[in-house]
Amino acid sequence: MTYDFTNLHHSDFEELARALAGRALGVRFEAFPAGPDDGIDGRHTTAEGDIVLQAKHYGRSTFSALKSTMKRERASIDLLKPHRYVLVTSTPLTPANKRDLQEIIGPSLQSAGDIIGPDDLNALLRANPDIETAHTKLWIGSTAVMESVLASVIQKSGFRPEQPPAPLSALLPKPRHDGEAAPAEESQRDVIFIIKSSPRDDEFTLWLAPKLQSEGYSVFADILTLQPGDRWRRQINIALQHRAVKVLVCCRNETLEDDNVQEDIAIAAEVAAHVGDGRFLIPVRLEPYRKVKGIGDAVAVDFVRGWGDGYLSLLDALKRQNVPRDPDRVKVDSNWEVFRRRGAVPLVGEPERLTSNWLRVAEIPDALLYYEPSGAIDRTRLQRALDQFSFPAALMGQGFVTFARPDEIEESFSSAGRFKVKEEIDPTTFIEFGHPKMKVDKQVASNLIHTMFKKAWIAHCQKLVN
Repeated sequence: MTYDFTNLHHSDFEELARALAGRALGVRFEAFPAGPDDGIDGRHTTAEGDIVLQAKHYGRSTFSALKSTMKRERASIDLLKPHRYVLVTSTPLTPANKRDLQEIIGPSLQSAGDIIGPDDLNALLRANPDIETAHTKLWIGSTAVMESVLASVIQKSGFRPEQPPAPLSALLPKPRHDGEAAPAEESQRDVIFIIKSSPRDDEFTLWLAPKLQSEGYSVFADILTLQPGDRWRRQINIALQHRAVKVLVCCRNETLEDDNVQEDIAIAAEVAAHVGDGRFLIPVRLEPYRKVKGIGDAVAVDFVRGWGDGYLSLLDALKRQNVPRDPDRVKVDSNWEVFRRRGAVPLVGEPERLTSNWLRVAEIPDALLYYEPSGAIDRTRLQRALDQFSFPAALMGQGFVTFARPDEIEESFSSAGRFKVKEEIDPTTFIEFGHPKMKVDKQVASNLIHTMFKKAWIAHCQKLVN
């Protein structure tokens, strides 16, 4: 869950700031009653001097507003002369913003790391879920946190919660003898995680993941649980933090606008910083997309021009980055195919009606007649007569073939010349063997008969319409 803290009152934000900053620094900050604070929202006294915490809750304001406020606060900070000054704010900050604030605050700020913005607060909340749970006003509208709290209550009541599916359970850290989970440093990082949005990226994931497994890589995406979505979200994030060696991010605007995807990228970016891998996140470009925080500077593997070419480029990148794989122990998880078949139409062993636009020819004339001219003819007029003839006919050799009788030919072709039957041809033999004597092979013969049948059928249909 990523918070913007806009739902918190100033006093609630100050309380949360003291708890998170105190946990990060390993100290307890004193709290003071509401009213003028002289620049102190929390204080911890040491032998070297005071550590002063100040909280600025400007979630819906711009950085310029925060910057102007801190310029006015500089005199109060100098008057306090703290040994260390810590600023906590709900205003989104860039590295450049922090450098500007560091210059304004002055020497009391030991480093830009003592300026804690909303991204830092969210990271601290993920690392300290007990603080998140304790501050109910922070998450009262969050379904995910409410589910976590309810799960904890159910567990304490004696009920056994449902265990994660086997593919996910295998990636979770095993408890040590003291009951605590093993730290991430002790886990083997050998799994490629795929960050995606459901159901938009399911088809691509089902295509890519088994192929990577067939190359010997270990791959995980939420589809493997057969319950993609939020159900096992917390466990999946834990597995990512402990076992991920690389994270593939499906990139298109619709996916990157998903709140869950943005949170996953933020968690993966924290892991990348922890393991010191600047290429930990690998964007997979499925469509042109706008850059987002966490992967803005990463070089994407292009799948836009073709999934096949993109896959080869990805394999090359994984090989160059020495991502572990075991080609001798290839195992493609069956759940990929199980999930793919969920929406499939089951095959049933029973007869079905076949609908086709093919027509079966029940009967044809016994003979195809070949006509040749008995004298000089005008071939242009012959072609015109063939086109206008009510029966199908086609040019062949010096004359033409048709199923029409001689009296029908004499009546319709008188303008082109005089014609007589030169040969009677068996249609079946003509289709199967052609006419070698006239150098007509069987393919040409078959096409010629097909054209004649088609012309006859069209003429028949037109007669029915008219």
